[in-house]
Amino acid sequence: MSDIVQIDDSSGEGGGQVLRLSVAMAAATASPLRIFNIRAGRKNPGLRPQHVAAVDAVAQLTDAKVDGLSVGSSKLTFTPGHLASGNVKVDVGTAGSVTLVLQAVLGALSAPGAGPAEVTVRGGTDVIMAPSWDYFANVLVPTLGRAGLAMDMECQRRGFFPKGGGRGILRTEGMDRPLRPFRSEATQDARIEGSIVWSGLPDHIPTRIDHAMRKELVDLDVGRIRKKHVEAACPGVVATLWADLGDAVLGGSMVGQRGLPSEKIGRDLARELVADIEAGATVDSHQADQLVVHAALANGPSSLRPRRVTRHTETAIGTAREFVPLGVREDATEGTINLEIEVDQ
Repeated sequence: MSDIVQIDDSSGEGGGQVLRLSVAMAAATASPLRIFNIRAGRKNPGLRPQHVAAVDAVAQLTDAKVDGLSVGSSKLTFTPGHLASGNVKVDVGTAGSVTLVLQAVLGALSAPGAGPAEVTVRGGTDVIMAPSWDYFANVLVPTLGRAGLAMDMECQRRGFFPKGGGRGILRTEGMDRPLRPFRSEATQDARIEGSIVWSGLPDHIPTRIDHAMRKELVDLDVGRIRKKHVEAACPGVVATLWADLGDAVLGGSMVGQRGLPSEKIGRDLARELVADIEAGATVDSHQADQLVVHAALANGPSSLRPRRVTRHTETAIGTAREFVPLGVREDATEGTINLEIEVDQ
């Protein structure tokens, strides 16, 4: 096992993203980790329930020794015992994001030799500042599947803010070889699909979101936008769009909030997707930052082409470099940035 990796979470963007990526990379590279000043600049510093659940899930999968894993803790050490595999269950206990917990889990499960696994998470399946469940299932899962991480997802119950109560299951088949590099290309014109899921709200809300989406997508090939009413612990609505480009898929999601007009949800979500398509992007900006950890574990150079490189992507690159000698080159093209990512040999 390598020397302990030391990460100061107060540097750069910090926050929960650095914690999740650090634990994922520690698990995937069999590296002991010490992380301190966790979320030092946040309103409520230290670990929150969502972060505890993410670390706990990866720790269970890797039989890791963990010190400092409690709400409010500003530092922890994480020493994995083996590569990730097995069946685990975690409960955030709040409306904290299920998909952000699964981000950390998927990083750990991308290592060669990891899996198979089944991970069940209770919490918020569709909450702000996190990918929606349908984005995860229809954008990230197929992208990772093409790279060699076979998996499926099952949402047994939706969970919205503030009560949560959702339940999702992720199953992977295991990794008998390294991930293939990400070389997403648009091999067909964009075919757009989507979903609107709501609970405890009038039916005119998803209808208005749908109409606003379609106004912005009128010049594109739009397939089915599924509308589904569900039972949940509290009212909520989430809209998700994704575009199938053949050998690539990109998308986005938006969760309703009090005071946010339905028309703005549909309009803003669709406009962002249209801008990505018209720019020639083959990954959306959110997908780009999620794929960095996986590209760092792939067996060759990956090429990601988002419309812009966000601070989240830069943070993901910086965090991955603490564990592997990651080489990154950015080349501006007309409308997009081409990110070439490869572990230096």
